[in-house]
Amino acid sequence: MKKIILNFLKADVRMPQLMFWDWMFPVILIVVIGIFVGKGSLSTFLFPGFLAFFLMQSIIFSIPYRLAQFNETGILRFIREKGSVGKLLFGFYGSRFFIILIQMAIVLLVGKLAMKVEFTINAPIFVLAFVMTLVVFFIIATIIGMLTKTQNAALGLSQAVYFVLIGVSGIVYPLDKSPALLVAISHISPLRYIHELWQIALYNQASVDGLHLLILLAMSAIGGLIIFQLSKSRRDVALEGCAQN
Repeated sequence: MKKIILNFLKADVRMPQLMFWDWMFPVILIVVIGIFVGKGSLSTFLFPGFLAFFLMQSIIFSIPYRLAQFNETGILRFIREKGSVGKLLFGFYGSRFFIILIQMAIVLLVGKLAMKVEFTINAPIFVLAFVMTLVVFFIIATIIGMLTKTQNAALGLSQAVYFVLIGVSGIVYPLDKSPALLVAISHISPLRYIHELWQIALYNQASVDGLHLLILLAMSAIGGLIIFQLSKSRRDVALEGCAQN
């Protein structure tokens, strides 16, 4: 299993597009914002949202693309016949987990230096925010990957979901100063609630809203059911194809 995870990590390093979006883009954006905004209330407001959407971006763009690639190239079919699909996917998701850990550390460090953000970290909420970020966006990304059959389609749908979630989440402009329609729509974006968790985790200025946490858990449960149904449908199609052959 360690070898599979390591191989996926090596493969990601060889992909220039992923290298840019995973490593260079977050650093460039934070440094630029730090230069023009500097230390202050705006940086304090923006940074938790940046951290949340950088982690979302890493998951939303990479997982659907890879799953579509596995499907389009026939890797999943081959592995299903010759080995264990579970091991392949576990190794892939494990590699993304390690990448996200490193990304989070880099973003926190660069944010501290470039945006001069002062952290008062609430450790339990920090862990909760990290776990919920992984769970929610891994589920969304997996659904996208299972719904799309080609790599281009996966990237296109990922981009659409990515921009919609950012646009209605309130991470770049406070929701309490936004139009009523945007506030109403924001309730459908898990990024809104994850942003709130990261604000509490980094600044320890409030308590977790139990209702918002329940909403995230409900979204995760619904997403899990969708993945189960999609997996079941794929298994039925595969079994039907084998029977015909």
